[in-house]
Amino acid sequence: MPTNDQPGNDNHGLDPQVEAWWVEILDGTDPGRHPIQPRIKASLVGKTLTVSGAVASDRELREVEREARRCCGDAVPHIRFDVHIEPESDGRRGLLRQVLWASFDNCEQATVAAEHLRQSLPDAVAELAVLADSTEVRSSRIPASYAADVESCLGEGKAVLVIEADEMDTFRVQETLDQDTRSLQTTVIPPVAPSPDNSDSRTT
Repeated sequence: MPTNDQPGNDNHGLDPQVEAWWVEILDGTDPGRHPIQPRIKASLVGKTLTVSGAVASDRELREVEREARRCCGDAVPHIRFDVHIEPESDGRRGLLRQVLWASFDNCEQATVAAEHLRQSLPDAVAELAVLADSTEVRSSRIPASYAADVESCLGEGKAVLVIEADEMDTFRVQETLDQDTRSLQTTVIPPVAPSPDNSDSRTT
């Protein structure tokens, strides 16, 4: 849910770790995930701060929005929220599948990244696909609500790696993409229940 927010005035009452996390975002560094809400990430590109991920309740969503406005509202003119309310998993594997997509400069880099994931996280990755053309998006695991973003990325001449993993393994997959590959950006899509016909499928 994209929004442009008015600047906040103070950071009174915020946890020092949370405040420091937002400061690092504004400094252009990547501090990783939110210290209290581990499913939340944020990035600053130009004059727009994008906050993405998932929280467990409407109250937590409002809190994240409040933090972003208070800590960053005076520094950036635009804040975009792409945060969804998703109940957390009860810790059992196989309940929810999550799709991630990562952009790369070219297909060669995306293919190397896919092979790295196969070798380093063989039990975490259910499916992998390298997309080189926007016509391939509709037949991929990318949900319709995210198709336009992926097509736009491909239209810029980039390649996209689509990964489907168990929700319990998503953090490991994203961490590997961010640290070990040349991915330009990684987007995590809220989890869905796996369909019966592909619940046991694995890429070989």
